[in-house]
Amino acid sequence: MANGGSFLAAWVNYWGHFAQNATTRMQQASEEVRKREYTTGRLVSDVLGLWLDGVDGWWGALMAGASPPVPVVFFRVRTSEKPEEATKTKTCVVAVLVRHEGDVKCTDLVRLGEPYAKKIPCHNVRLAVPETRDRLEIRLVGLGEVKPEEGHYQGLVYVEEEPLAMVHVLVTA
Repeated sequence: MANGGSFLAAWVNYWGHFAQNATTRMQQASEEVRKREYTTGRLVSDVLGLWLDGVDGWWGALMAGASPPVPVVFFRVRTSEKPEEATKTKTCVVAVLVRHEGDVKCTDLVRLGEPYAKKIPCHNVRLAVPETRDRLEIRLVGLGEVKPEEGHYQGLVYVEEEPLAMVHVLVTA
């Protein structure tokens, strides 16, 4: 179930985006006015655009079921580290709202542009969700055993049919 923190985060994110759009519109309009290129059509476009941005926020507040963007989690793993460092656990915590009661799962992290055999198996990705179901802890474990080759790996954390986070792992020397 959604809690106040997740709604507050969505509200702050929306108003930040709204303010950025409004500022961009005003700067562009100001520049065009100085050059005497600002037209009535642009004025109507700016007013309607700003109004629709505001309506979008109100609809989002009324329709609390709207899906938020899927966060991206990034890990960087260095193969040149000492063996004991390579097996060290890497952890990231992301604020997500887990709406479904099912188990949170992860796909294998596959190397982009390579055959499926080049992967970090899903059992090397540990997931934890607290009882409040408002955040997700992602841990990479046992990479020293897997010995991934250099490259960019990608996977998905999901519950039932809802994506929760994209996981990217960059393995470098």
